Amino acid sequence: MISFDIDITSMNNTFSGCTSLTNLYIQNMDFENKTVDTTNIFKNVPSGVNIYVKNAYNQNFIQGLKSNANVIIYIPPEEELEES
Repeated sequence: MISFDIDITSMNNTFSGCTSLTNLYIQNMDFENKTVDTTNIFKNVPSGVNIYVKNAYNQNFIQGLKSNANVIIYIPPEEELEES
């Protein structure tokens, strides 16, 4: 799994054309109280992709962008909790 932590203002076309995408872990990203350009962020991404987010707000936000995705609130495995 690839993880990144950056402060962004535009995600325009970020995952556009990722036709082999099956799982996307963006549980560290926060869309609440932020203005982020999400134009075409999931353009041509396959139906049924699993997108993992951190809370219900982000779940609803991403679901609005990719209505045919499985947007799941990420619950870390116990070993990740122990490392924190």
